[in-house]
Amino acid sequence: ILFNKYKTQIIVYPISKSETEYTIPNSVTKIGYYAFSGCLGLKDVSIGNSVIEIDEQAFQDCKSLANITIPNSVTTIGVSAFNGCSNLESVTIGNSVTDIGSWTFYNCSKLKSIDIPNSVVRLENNAFDGCTSLKSANIGNSTIDISRSTFKNCTSLETVSLGNSISNIGDNAFYNCYNLKSIELPNSINIIGDHAFYNCGGLTSIDIPNSVIEIRDYAFLLCNGLTKINLSNSIYSIGFNAFGYCSILSEIVIPNSVEKIGGRAFSDCYNLRKVTLGSSLTDIGSEAFYGCTLTSIVSLNMTPPWCNGNGVFEGSYDALLEVPEGAYDSYSSAREWSKFTNIQEIAGVEDIEADNNAVEVIRYDIYGRKLSEPTMGINIVKMSNGSVKKEYVKR
Repeated sequence: ILFNKYKTQIIVYPISKSETEYTIPNSVTKIGYYAFSGCLGLKDVSIGNSVIEIDEQAFQDCKSLANITIPNSVTTIGVSAFNGCSNLESVTIGNSVTDIGSWTFYNCSKLKSIDIPNSVVRLENNAFDGCTSLKSANIGNSTIDISRSTFKNCTSLETVSLGNSISNIGDNAFYNCYNLKSIELPNSINIIGDHAFYNCGGLTSIDIPNSVIEIRDYAFLLCNGLTKINLSNSIYSIGFNAFGYCSILSEIVIPNSVEKIGGRAFSDCYNLRKVTLGSSLTDIGSEAFYGCTLTSIVSLNMTPPWCNGNGVFEGSYDALLEVPEGAYDSYSSAREWSKFTNIQEIAGVEDIEADNNAVEVIRYDIYGRKLSEPTMGINIVKMSNGSVKKEYVKR
């Protein structure tokens, strides 16, 4: 144990690899970089209450370590701090930790549950990636980001409790968590990232809250247990292959807020029978509904949405296509839409009268970051009546 040159901090440097137990005294304030890394026989560590930082890779590959208690004094857990602790079964995280670094508990394959205290603001990339025995995760109310691949390949994960401050679910966040049975998304999430719930086949339903403005590429690809998807009236974009191979889904309603459906967004949803397309939809990507067995399509837009590529409804052109009254000619002559053999007009489809009393509630940039004022570029504005609009700010 050595003082740093300012004599204000005590840092633990590597101990003997043969140690099986170690007590870090209360005088120590920081557990240094690589301090216990590779101590294969270390089974038990007691961390003193004066430690405020656990540095990068401090306990990496301590393969005999079975449990760890991080005291309330600790504020930072560094990158890969417990990476590869393959016998670690339980972790208690103190209530002063604000940041859990990237790869912190990567491949802790015997870890069964984790409680993230309210003090934690951010879960960094791959923090619990490869924790294949992890069954439950409770995330505190201060966490604002679940970063890229945070719970990737947590193949035993069944239940997740998300705090009410989370704004983004990052790319691959729950990738391949195929035993995840249910998850309640709080009304604070703005963006669901690429592959966020890829191959989460255990999910049977998903409710997308009104705060979500974008579902990105492959977000729910191969969620082949989904029977029900509720999309909010705030989403303006559904990404490429976002719900591909949701093979037992039978019906989907695309809300009026959606302007774009990406290519193959619902491709190979073999049992999809009915689709309702909202009145603001302007663009449908190539093969968006390829391989579906649609029998009914309702389009609420007087102007046929542009089909950006071929085969948008491949295999379903004999389905009943219902369009607004007065729109028959437009659809029967439009690209892709003209392939339908049974087009009928439906009466009573009208635009909802604008609520002139609606006021702005909150605004975001296109990346889902909250804005305090109009900012140059595209702004996503949520109104008090629940509607969402895109606003281009020049300066």
